[in-house]
Amino acid sequence: MRARGLAGALALVATAGVLAPSTPGLAAPLHFGPDGVVDVKIDDNFYRPKKIKVRAGTTIRWTNDGRNEHNVLPDTGKRFGVGEIDPDATYEHRFDKPGRYGYYCSFHGAPRTGQFGTVVVKRARAERDTQAKKAERDTQAKGGRGARSSGT
Repeated sequence: MRARGLAGALALVATAGVLAPSTPGLAAPLHFGPDGVVDVKIDDNFYRPKKIKVRAGTTIRWTNDGRNEHNVLPDTGKRFGVGEIDPDATYEHRFDKPGRYGYYCSFHGAPRTGQFGTVVVKRARAERDTQAKKAERDTQAKGGRGARSSGT
């Protein structure tokens, strides 16, 4: 009976690990890489991971692990992207501004369909801390400790 309980617990843990990243409503974790570089793998007809969250100042490196040529094109504008990435080749771009950056492979998809992905860039930690300190100073300069309701 104990072995069955352990096997069941292991199966539950394994299932939770597989289901959790794709479960709607769960926030994707921030990705960190050595030297501020985070890898996205390109395979034939998909990017892995499809959605990635990073801090401002992070470089994303797309590596074509597929057999076919691929590209990385922004959903809108021309802020980043490359027309062709041969098999085993890479493309890198540093994301300095917070925002949501959709991209796709024009050979195998279109914006938000087929082979596409998203980079979500969060404020850099130092920038966020600086803004919080400025808000605190502004509140203190106004003679208060922050906005509070009177409970009426």
